[in-house]
Amino acid sequence: MTEPPVPTITCGSRTRSQPEAHARAGRLASALVDAGIGRGDRVAVMARNDIEFLEASLAIAAAGANPVPINTRWRAAEVAHVLSDSAARTGSDSVAGTA
Repeated sequence: MTEPPVPTITCGSRTRSQPEAHARAGRLASALVDAGIGRGDRVAVMARNDIEFLEASLAIAAAGANPVPINTRWRAAEVAHVLSDSAARTGSDSVAGTA
């Protein structure tokens, strides 16, 4: 009898096994590549410190790009500065729902 995968990521009462997290990140990485994201690009991610943030970061790295985390508590001017300074091409919301 095969044992169920051990939870790799836990946030509150939610968990993801390593195969689940990698599958979700893989689907998002494919969507990013299909959207034109590639090696060396910077992709902004504004999300809570949650499972989806980690999956998005893994997906961005898998696509060859660099995640640019945006704190959800920053003011508009702070977000604008980081987006401008980092030259991020897109946000995770452009492929939302893919994972």
